[in-house]
Amino acid sequence: MSAMKNWLIQKKHAGYTVVELLVVIVIIAILATLTLVSYQRIQAGAQGRTRVADLTAMRQALDRYYTKNGAYPVAQAAGSTTPTYQRRDSATFLRQLVPTYITTLPSITQGSTTDATSNTYLYVTNAQQTEYKLLYVNTSGLPPGEYDAVPQAMRTTAPDRYGVWSKNGERLPG
Repeated sequence: MSAMKNWLIQKKHAGYTVVELLVVIVIIAILATLTLVSYQRIQAGAQGRTRVADLTAMRQALDRYYTKNGAYPVAQAAGSTTPTYQRRDSATFLRQLVPTYITTLPSITQGSTTDATSNTYLYVTNAQQTEYKLLYVNTSGLPPGEYDAVPQAMRTTAPDRYGVWSKNGERLPG
């Protein structure tokens, strides 16, 4: 009888119930979701830090250009204060800086670049070319992790853009 009882006890604990398996599956799914969300934020933060470094390099090139020429490169028609959205890969985008002030301009390689006013850089100067604003703009919205990686001094009042500017350049449109 004792052998039969031991066999029944072992048989009873030989496997997992469906409920136990479902609980494990749900826990694994929750952990996978949290991992994916964290990874996306980390990736967006890295993209933000890369763009911050790119904007900083372009700011340094613009400052060197200004020191030598007494004015920033022209961004639009003389006297116009309308911001000029320019594709980084455009032949006209800050072409005065390369190669004297910066070896190459940074490239936007992430996301759609078909819209001329989104996922691009915006460069604007005042009429005298004594002030400038250079922004990265993504009107479809920045991933949360990307904006978190942007230093406070480079943030604008609009959550879809950030950048660098001269002393009074923050007042320029854009």
